[in-house]
Order: sequence, then C-alpha cells, then structure tokens
Amino acid sequence: GELLERYGELERQTEILEKTRIRLTSEAEDLRHEIDREHSVARAAEKIVKKIESQLATVNEQLSAERQARELADSGMRKMQSAVETLQGQLEEKDQQLMNVRRAKTELETELRGLIDQMSDGGQNKIEVEKVKRRLENDIAELRARLAEEEASRRRSEEQRHELEARISEHQELTRSELLTKESQLEETRRLLLKEVNSLGERLDAEITVKDELMLA
Repeated sequence: GELLERYGELERQTEILEKTRIRLTSEAEDLRHEIDREHSVARAAEKIVKKIESQLATVNEQLSAERQARELADSGMRKMQSAVETLQGQLEEKDQQLMNVRRAKTELETELRGLIDQMSDGGQNKIEVEKVKRRLENDIAELRARLAEEEASRRRSEEQRHELEARISEHQELTRSELLTKESQLEETRRLLLKEVNSLGERLDAEITVKDELMLA
C-alpha cells in the first residue's frame, strides 16, 4: 500500500513537472519570438536612423552651401556698392570742376565785354585791345570745350552710377529671394527629418516600456 502511495505521488509530481516543462518551454518560445521581433525592430530602426542621418547630413551640407552662396552674393553687392560710392565721389568732384570752369568762363566773358566797351569808347590802343580780345575769345572757346567735355564725362559717370544701382537692386531682390526660399525649404526638410527621428525614438521607447511591463508581469 505504501509503495502504491509513493508511486502515485511520483506520478503526480511527474505530471506537475511535465506541465511546468511545457509552460516554461512555451514561455521560452514566446521570449525567443519577442527577442527576434525586437531585434528585427531594432535593425529596421537602425536602418531608418541611418537613412535619416544621411538625409540630415545632405540637408546640412546644402544649407551650408546656400549660406556660402549668400555670403558671396553679399560680398559682390558690397563691391558694387563701393563702386557706386566711388562714382558718387567722382561726380561730386566733377560738379566742383564744372562749377570752377563755369566761373572762369563767366569771368572771361565779363572781361571780354569790358574790352569791347573800351574799344567802343576808344580808351586804349585798338591793336592791343584786339590782341587781348582774341586771347580772351580763345580762352573762352577752350573753356567751353572743356565744359562740354566735363559735362559729357559727368553724364557718363551718372549713367554708370544709375546702371550699377539698378543692378544692385535687381541682384539683391533676386538673390535674397532665391536664397531665402531655398533656406526655408531646407530648414523645413531638416525640421521634418528631426521630427521623424524624435517620433522613431518615441516608438522605440514605447516598445521598450511594453517589453519591461511584460517581463515584470
């Protein structure tokens, strides 16, 4: 009778152990599947992260190139602005020269009118007065030619200044508009990529949290 009881107890323990083995085997299989799934998720996440990092690097390079292009454009505009200032200085100098020439011309014309009046009054030797008159007329003719040349030169400088100012204005408007648009687009792409990275990180954190909860359960 005692042997039968011991045999029955052994059978019960064996049955319990078998059930425990089956349960542990099932749990081990589930855990293996969970590990495989996590590895698969991790590999996929790693690929996505690498892809996003590559895209971010490309965007950052493009942003850097656009900023360098803007700096070059700004440098070119500064040079043109400097040329405008130089032309403005030259125009101011020409204005002073024109004023001096006009003043000298007016003085010679006044002197010439005085000589003509003297000739009419017979106040001086007519021959001497004629010589002075011719000299004054020649000087006035030279000043007129010089005045015409200076005015033509000033007009050319003024045209060059207006042309440069127009180019600067057009260049500034076009270049800044294009660069700002490109930078805005690249910044938006960069923002979306960073958002994707953060979202991926949140999903991975959630996966880890679920796994930890399952392990503790």
